[in-house]
Amino acid sequence: MATAFTLGGISAETTRELEETIVSALRMPGEASRTTSAVTALDPRQLESRGVLDLIEALNEVPGVIATSTSAQTGGSGSVFIRGTTASYSQLVVDGIRLSDSTAPMGNFFSGARLDDLGRIEVLRGAHAAIHGGDAIGGVIWLETARGKSDPKTRLRIEGGSFDTLNSYLSHSGQEGPFSWFLGGGYDGTHNDVESQNFDQARAALRMEWAQSENLTLGMTYRAVDSRFGPFEYYGPNTDHIDSGLATIYANAQLAPGWLARFTFGNYRESYDNDSASGNFGTDLERTVLSTDQSYEINRCHRLLGGAFLEHSDFSNTIGTDSDEIRYGAHLGWEWSPVENIVTDAVIRWEDYADYDEQVTWRIGGSWRVLETTCLRGGIGKAFRTPTFSDLYGTSFGAGNPNLNARGKHRLGYRD
Repeated sequence: MATAFTLGGISAETTRELEETIVSALRMPGEASRTTSAVTALDPRQLESRGVLDLIEALNEVPGVIATSTSAQTGGSGSVFIRGTTASYSQLVVDGIRLSDSTAPMGNFFSGARLDDLGRIEVLRGAHAAIHGGDAIGGVIWLETARGKSDPKTRLRIEGGSFDTLNSYLSHSGQEGPFSWFLGGGYDGTHNDVESQNFDQARAALRMEWAQSENLTLGMTYRAVDSRFGPFEYYGPNTDHIDSGLATIYANAQLAPGWLARFTFGNYRESYDNDSASGNFGTDLERTVLSTDQSYEINRCHRLLGGAFLEHSDFSNTIGTDSDEIRYGAHLGWEWSPVENIVTDAVIRWEDYADYDEQVTWRIGGSWRVLETTCLRGGIGKAFRTPTFSDLYGTSFGAGNPNLNARGKHRLGYRD
């Protein structure tokens, strides 16, 4: 388990739309001009209009972020470096559910992720474990499945090229009265420009929402991916196979004037298999999460924040690791704006990480809107990384260390 304290350097940022909504900073919608965090929001539709179709390519447009395929070929496991930290030091959240942690590396998700079925992309930079929990040292990548809007419409994208490349996606979305929907599916395939590195992927996404009243919205999402990469030569022919699915049910409610709440129930499963000449290495993960996030605006100057979660993870692999864990925790925060152009906030979080003991994290931040389009932001916080099962127990390629302990590390002077 690694622990880190991060000091966010003060930086100048220029914003075109000060009233843009940001969700990831406090896990609740808020005005971009009031956030104290270094966060960048990307519009998937605008990126597509410029020919940016892959999530990895899109993330490279964020300051302080480098995203790449670890094999340099489409379909290979992806890696994201935020502010110099490796992928295992950052967290991936999809539709409000934490996908990456000590049992599930984010690289599998990025192996073939596209923008067609995404409606929101936010990258939160810096230590934010006080809001998002463990492994949020470098930052957090926040993704949401697309929503249906306005009149019903159907979109079809087909592209092809050399190396037997064929990428396609068909979606239908819209809104009728209080109901909105998005349904899409596609196929991506290429033989790449290196022999025996074929990539084939089928994917689907769904979101349904019902605005039951002005004070209550109910919805559900579903995402599924089945992909294969290989056979590539690495100590003999290897083929990677990933099969994953994420389903959520959620409710957004205004419980009283100024009191907003979100309740999310989600289930994520992921199966990974690597077949090679020397045998098979595979992992199976199933995670069920129940969480809530709350905010209460006392007045324009003060807002209270809170949240809690309960998570059950069942993980096993082919070399004998078998873990069945329950994790839970809660956070409490306060946002204070003493004058119109200055915002400060403070958050503290406690989590019980089962085999990894309890952890308390915190963050304090502030922002000052100097001019109409310029904002200075800074923050300091504590974050930590839990050891992965590979760290503890090893893999078929090497032994682990079951006696790993927490070790502090200071990181100073970050600049956006």
